[in-house]
Amino acid sequence: MLSNKNIQHPTTLSLDAYYREYYLPDKNKRIRPTTQKHHCYLYRNRVRPYFGDMIMNEITPLHIREWQNTQISLNFKPKYLRTLHQFLRGIFDYCVRFHDLAENPCDRVDPIGRHSSSRKASIWRLDEYEKVYECMTTMHHRAALALLFWAGLRKGELYGLQWRDYCSLRKKLRVERNYQRLNGKAILLPPKTDSSIRTIILPSQAYRPLDDYRARCKYIDDSDFIFKWTKRKLEDEIHFACKQARVQRIRIHDLRHSHASLLIHLNIDVAAISKRLGHSSIAITLSTYAHAYDNADRLIADTLESISN
Repeated sequence: MLSNKNIQHPTTLSLDAYYREYYLPDKNKRIRPTTQKHHCYLYRNRVRPYFGDMIMNEITPLHIREWQNTQISLNFKPKYLRTLHQFLRGIFDYCVRFHDLAENPCDRVDPIGRHSSSRKASIWRLDEYEKVYECMTTMHHRAALALLFWAGLRKGELYGLQWRDYCSLRKKLRVERNYQRLNGKAILLPPKTDSSIRTIILPSQAYRPLDDYRARCKYIDDSDFIFKWTKRKLEDEIHFACKQARVQRIRIHDLRHSHASLLIHLNIDVAAISKRLGHSSIAITLSTYAHAYDNADRLIADTLESISN
């Protein structure tokens, strides 16, 4: 039996040994398989080549700074640089909290990149959405586009929908699973946060295309997925419709941003918007759509001025 004297303290391990023996086994119990895959890529390609053989308690802020400069020189996008910095910082944070590392060397270095919420999303105005919708050539793609724009669904939530989730009588849609692809295989996960499990009441612009699509489907079972996942098929259909409509193409996730921006423009209460989008807090809604709220506040001011005139 080994004595305590022969057990190496975690902070005296190499970063690679610490990551594999302590950080990774604990972290993987708390994150999704898709996130695990992403973290594995970041560590293998961006962190381990630089820090893998270095001892945890010997890594200094200067080492972090030099690593940052290397990543910046590779011309990565600001959002990706921010992700890299946060990922590395998380490893040291864990060691500080649970294994008594004296300090996190990342704390004494300015972060690099840009926070994802600072990116101003590309969105469609209502008239742009309508032009693209009219140019869609298939009924199920029309129904999918309508749900993305009028319900603010995430892509994984859209593909996770089963017919049992849609109440055609009350025009309600239940969101309670998230469809993802991992190593070419389909997996069903809970939605992004607990708040993402929600019921959405659909406007006619969303439920009519869905009802029309359902009426054309044969042999429907409640457990069938409403939209079967096909690689890039929806993206390709949207791209084709955008070219026909002469509307700028946006990402599928930007349809969710378009929905939120439309609600903000209509002066819908922020708490109601946050709940409909499935955000974990109102603060996230305000942070994500700060630029849209600036415009909404101008509209409110103009409206107040008109009352006294």
